[in-house]
Amino acid sequence: MKGEKRRNYDSSRFKEAYMKVIKDNWSVYKASKEYGIPWSTLRRHIATHGGESFDLPKLGRPFTLDSDLECKFVSYIIKMQELGFGLSVTDIKAKCYALAVQAGKDHQFNDAKRKAGAYWWWSFKERYGLSLRTPEKLAACRAVTANRQNIDDFYKKLLDVVIELDILQKPERIYNCDETGVTFVVKPSKIVTQTGKKVIYSRTFAEKGVTQTVLGCCSASGASVPPLDHF
Repeated sequence: MKGEKRRNYDSSRFKEAYMKVIKDNWSVYKASKEYGIPWSTLRRHIATHGGESFDLPKLGRPFTLDSDLECKFVSYIIKMQELGFGLSVTDIKAKCYALAVQAGKDHQFNDAKRKAGAYWWWSFKERYGLSLRTPEKLAACRAVTANRQNIDDFYKKLLDVVIELDILQKPERIYNCDETGVTFVVKPSKIVTQTGKKVIYSRTFAEKGVTQTVLGCCSASGASVPPLDHF
């Protein structure tokens, strides 16, 4: 877009070039060529800041939440996910709006919807490496016991048993098994069709599915036994 500001280098490269001139007595021209920083930009910042440290200013609209508040927000999001109460995108947008209001920050969020916008979310998740995932279901009774102390205790007892049976160096004698449910009829995904068409179908194995339980078993060496199944 005409007139749009673009920066073809990141803050870390700019600071490295800046420090080479200040600390290592490089010429502005050499640092500019070595790090790909515009000569005039590097020279202007050196003339302005001298030997003082500084943060490269952000292009465009400033962030609504400052870096400290954003880092605390990210820690909260990750902590909630680890506890089994992960936040949705809608939750995060609403909480960001509440944080901005409580902190008295200037924002351009939608006051009617009381949440941050889609562009803020995209920028926020890119800055902190966040992504959307579909969580697996975990019963509350199992979640309560899934803590570091219980897990460490389990593996300690397992190691004691393995040593007692003298199979620590015999992986072919260590087996594990697990069961899972399999259905041959799954919910069809959305498909493309003509506008106005009322009846569409997707061919499946049957109209109603029956869950089949499969018990798989394999050893630590990779050997497996035929699976047991039950309808």
